[in-house]
Amino acid sequence: YRSFFVTPEGRTFVDVDYSQIEVRIIAKVLEEERLLELFRRGADLYRSTAAKLLGIEEGEVTGEQRKLAKALVLGMLYGLSAYGLPTYAFKNYGIKMTPLEAEEHVDSFYALYPELAAYHKDVLEELSTNGYVDQVTLAGRRRDGITNRNEAINMPVQGAAADGLKMAMAEVHRRLRKFNGTAFIVATIHDELLVECDEADGAEVLDLVEHAMVETMHELVNEHDQQVPITVEGRVTKVWTKD
Repeated sequence: YRSFFVTPEGRTFVDVDYSQIEVRIIAKVLEEERLLELFRRGADLYRSTAAKLLGIEEGEVTGEQRKLAKALVLGMLYGLSAYGLPTYAFKNYGIKMTPLEAEEHVDSFYALYPELAAYHKDVLEELSTNGYVDQVTLAGRRRDGITNRNEAINMPVQGAAADGLKMAMAEVHRRLRKFNGTAFIVATIHDELLVECDEADGAEVLDLVEHAMVETMHELVNEHDQQVPITVEGRVTKVWTKD
């Protein structure tokens, strides 16, 4: 459906999205050292995770194994249990697994990233004891009385990413004023900003948007203690596609 969106003659899109921002946020918040180390050295998160989980070299990881690791990383980030993992993995990545295999994958994942395991355990224990969980994002935005398992686990992460994106939107809007109304945000989707501008300004707008998004999210996420690199992926395109 993205291919339906095409700019008029003389105009272009600048499309920029954050790279694995929610995984970076949880790594920083929990100070999960293995994840932080992967991000610091610019490793392929999913390939490296697959290699560790399967006990093989990164160069031996197949595309299917990388997709398995991606399903595990994102599924666990969103608070899925071993019960919900098979459906999520198949629906989103075409990965098939039995309930028993899902349990084994989850156990291996928790062993690899123990801070995530401890965080999930603490949140679920509080949810079970109180019947609800109160959470807060890095920006200080609260959400109290959460009763859903997945939301209880994921809210601080997804919420912080949303806070950072809104900060980035405001900063991008401010910096785009130099183009006197010819460059403007037309859409925001999850962790992505879509800007329309004159074709001749595409490269300059791309640089402006990328820097604004990185700087604002960095200010939010890396205010204290260990740093996690914030990166974005951007492109200048006449058609709103990812190809």
